[in-house]
Amino acid sequence: MVTKEQEKYLKTIPIAKLAHIQPYSTKIGAISGDIINKIRSLIPVADVAYIGASALKISGQNDIDVNVLTDQENFEDYKVKLTKLFGSPTFIGTSIEWEMKIDGLPVTVYLTDKHSKGIRDQIKIYDILKNNTDLLAEYENIKSKYNNLPYRDYQKAKYEFYNKLI
Repeated sequence: MVTKEQEKYLKTIPIAKLAHIQPYSTKIGAISGDIINKIRSLIPVADVAYIGASALKISGQNDIDVNVLTDQENFEDYKVKLTKLFGSPTFIGTSIEWEMKIDGLPVTVYLTDKHSKGIRDQIKIYDILKNNTDLLAEYENIKSKYNNLPYRDYQKAKYEFYNKLI
């Protein structure tokens, strides 16, 4: 089962888009570490959350998602500083996003309200998976099942799994 908010997001995913699941790449660790170090050198007090399949070192889309978490009052200051590092944001909404490719891998840096339910749930799910090898294996199996299938179906299956966890 998915929430209304998740269902709304699923409808925005193009029907022709496919999920491409790949084994974990060891170069992800160096790239993500470099990004996090750059963020922390510019914003030493930044709360940085590196979560997702690449942080769990399991197969996935071999993308890197790094979240910079803060209160809304710091958004503009952080946005200016992160723009110095990563260029102009690619999306500005409830979060601010910078998308790039580093060594051929897609990277997204998110500036996110640390109090948002979405990021709190993502961190909770990450912590559950990080600390439970059986659930982590089940999650990786779900991801692998959807390789080269519609991304919308892949994302829905992930949401259903997440919702069971929380």
